[in-house]
Amino acid sequence: MVPKVQEMKGIIASDSSNWTLLVESKSDGVKIETKKSIRQLTLMRASGTIDWPAKDIYRCLSYQPMRKEWDINNDVFEHKKKIGVNAFVSYVKTVKKFVISSRDFVINYLLNEESDGTVIFCTSSDNCVSDIGPVQGIVRAHNVMTGFVLTPVAGDKSKTTMSMVAEVDLKGAIPEFAMRQVMKDQGY
Repeated sequence: MVPKVQEMKGIIASDSSNWTLLVESKSDGVKIETKKSIRQLTLMRASGTIDWPAKDIYRCLSYQPMRKEWDINNDVFEHKKKIGVNAFVSYVKTVKKFVISSRDFVINYLLNEESDGTVIFCTSSDNCVSDIGPVQGIVRAHNVMTGFVLTPVAGDKSKTTMSMVAEVDLKGAIPEFAMRQVMKDQGY
């Protein structure tokens, strides 16, 4: 999973020349971009600043009763098995959206806090070993890499720059308009 974290950091830091801008909001500072990944999947990155410390944001993101308030694509998120220090095998199920049926993912989940207070969590289905089988009526999708980097703003630890990356293979034919909307929703 560490190479996935490094890849995610590289995507966040890459220049914007090959990205398509979906949202750039002056009012809330959110920027959402997409492009085709090296695997020819839709890759999304988003960023913005939040007026809360990084650790508090992570706690809110992880607090299950609040999840549906910020992740409108999510129906279920559960850690199924602890596999190491801050590492889990987790299960995620999405809601049905537009013409897209629910998808589920079995993922490795890795969390790290760096010495400067940056909180990073990254998920991927790659090399995920689990006995969680497919569910009838739900498409088993593949999470190449999804995650967040929560970086304290220099000089003001009460603010955080939040960056997100998502690259998933939802399996099956997904209309481009629906994929753009899903990525836009996920970025917000």
